[in-house]
Amino acid sequence: MKRVCKALVRLAPRVIQWPKGNNADIACRKFQSLKGFPGVIGAIDGSHIPIRAPKEDPNSYFNRKSFHSIILQAVCNARCEFTHCCCGAPGSVHDARVFRNSAIANRLGNREYFPNNTHLLGDGGYTLHTNLLVPFRDNGHLTQQQRNFNYLLSATRVCIERAFGLMKVRFRIVRLSSAY
Repeated sequence: MKRVCKALVRLAPRVIQWPKGNNADIACRKFQSLKGFPGVIGAIDGSHIPIRAPKEDPNSYFNRKSFHSIILQAVCNARCEFTHCCCGAPGSVHDARVFRNSAIANRLGNREYFPNNTHLLGDGGYTLHTNLLVPFRDNGHLTQQQRNFNYLLSATRVCIERAFGLMKVRFRIVRLSSAY
């Protein structure tokens, strides 16, 4: 397992790359072709990666799903390819805090990373920002337009869920906590 992790760390900078220049334009066109959302450069979400309970402070790693984990927050493109990853927060940490402490949160508003008013799509666990679109909170009084927006946002950002699913199929050890 350690050899695999070391190999992945060495390969990551060549494989996991933020879309820049012409690649950012291509990323946006591919997302727009899915459900019509313009200017989307990626979809963001988090996933729990099961681990053995650490000897020090195991309760911090015990998540709401009742197993020990670390959190992988990732951004992917429309082809379910990771373009940014942040990993290692204990499983008990809320997604919003993981995001606030991540490099991607610090890059919001940076035109080098979000050229031409591009943005990410996130779920309701994230906070709305010029470069991060999230669904309207459903308080039971959404308009039909707002419900349509939420549906299209969800249908477009499903690629990040699929990316995590593909990763967990390829690397089965990260799929189930019962592996430990």
